[in-house]
Amino acid sequence: MNCIDVRRILAATPSSRDAEVLAHLHACSGCARYAEQEERLTQQIRQQLNVAVPEGLSSRILLQHGLAEEKRYRTRRHYWQALAASVLLTVGLISGMLLVNYPYSLAEVALAHVQDEQMALQANDDVQLARLNHLLAPYHLKLQQDIGRVSFAMPCRIRQYTGAHLVMEGEHGKVTVLIMPGEYVIARKRLQARELQGVLIPTDGGSIAIIGQAQESLDGIEARINQALVHTA
Repeated sequence: MNCIDVRRILAATPSSRDAEVLAHLHACSGCARYAEQEERLTQQIRQQLNVAVPEGLSSRILLQHGLAEEKRYRTRRHYWQALAASVLLTVGLISGMLLVNYPYSLAEVALAHVQDEQMALQANDDVQLARLNHLLAPYHLKLQQDIGRVSFAMPCRIRQYTGAHLVMEGEHGKVTVLIMPGEYVIARKRLQARELQGVLIPTDGGSIAIIGQAQESLDGIEARINQALVHTA
């Protein structure tokens, strides 16, 4: 069983105990790390979905989105793995490691992610600081203080790393905050796409994208996040 076969099985069932899969993971450190990442992502999604649902319409909207979000993560993971498999079948396996090429810049991916995730903008929860820090803990991040009203918070994968997808209240509508550990940028960069505009900010452990409507001023939200967000490791 090769790396492609093993990773296809793990994408569908991260906790697979198939004897051939286990034997391959024992011999292949790259696939073993991949299996750990898949299991960790599954646990994070389940933890975020395993919350008590209060009464009211806003909570029902959040729950429905959470279930759809988990399915969407799985679908996207299968897409990228199928793409990677087709590339590897053409060029061959190199040292048993999976090579994934992303054709778009981080800025383009972040803007497209906001445009694709309209359900997140419709959620109307009131996510408390403790829950936000529970979401950020696996990435060794913490908010030292309140950053304003957060109406949506879920794990989110941007390209090859998992981070956090938050939605906050702006002056002219909802503002999306993508906390992206492992996705590094050299310098602060402005983002623009049709009706959206934002900023991509470098951090010690990766980067943060803050994206809102074209008329939205993002300086206040950026300042609050920079002041509150710290690394714990």
